[in-house]
Amino acid sequence: MRLNTRLSLLGTAIASLGAVAYVGVASASTVIVSDGFSGTNGAAVNGRTPDGVDLPGSTWQVGQQNAGGTSPMTIDTLVGNPAPSVSTNYNDAAGISIASVNGYTEPSVLTISADLNIGTIHGGSLSYNKYGEGLGFWGTVPTNGQNSFTGFTGIAIDPYGDLTFINNGTATSVTAAAPSSATISNGYITGFNTLTYSVDTTTGTITQLVFDGTNLTSDFSSAAASSTGAPTFAGFYSDEPYTTNATGYVDNFSVSTTSPVPEPASLILLATAGVGLLWVGRKNGGNRRKRGAL
Repeated sequence: MRLNTRLSLLGTAIASLGAVAYVGVASASTVIVSDGFSGTNGAAVNGRTPDGVDLPGSTWQVGQQNAGGTSPMTIDTLVGNPAPSVSTNYNDAAGISIASVNGYTEPSVLTISADLNIGTIHGGSLSYNKYGEGLGFWGTVPTNGQNSFTGFTGIAIDPYGDLTFINNGTATSVTAAAPSSATISNGYITGFNTLTYSVDTTTGTITQLVFDGTNLTSDFSSAAASSTGAPTFAGFYSDEPYTTNATGYVDNFSVSTTSPVPEPASLILLATAGVGLLWVGRKNGGNRRKRGAL
């Protein structure tokens, strides 16, 4: 095959590879992990593979375990937004690794979202703050003997629908009252309420916080994590200080980003294109040497 023909074919191939690579390195919102928690009623969440996107190739890790080693977090096919969802217990934490691995690179800006339902996590007259349900990040998922919010950084929703910024397991003074869009019954927030926010892991700042359709970003403009850098786990917790019979629910969990996320398939294609260019260069050089010898 003549050199100009090979160059023409290779040029077409590289153009196609470039188009595929552009899809793999997205500038629009890219989902990193998503889970709608489909499955059999009563199935354990611990060790579960997400039913949606899973770029890191991770499984869920539930820190607290019941006696005998069984997981307190299970799939509930009767409740959800829509059903199924995760049924949480009185002191549960579930995290999934979003750390860089196998060609996937964790971005610096993350958007986390989930539908949260306080359920019967009501407790007594305690000043709640971090009690209720939380959505955010850990370096390490808490284990037995620890509170579910140990080491947690993110946003917690208490049984009244109020929001609090939790910094490394400690409730801060950065809060917001339950929005008027939330449904309050007998003093408690009811039903599923969607919480979404973005965090810049370089600066620790929180932006674009929306709860139950109400933008509360300005209330959390002063929120900043004391520890910056890429978190290892993203997930949620529930915590009820008074009873072991309380149950909450979590559904439609996702972590995404607007930063470029190189995916393994795209990197392989780009490497293939590079090998092709090297091959053409060598063939071209060889032809020139042959003509010079003649």
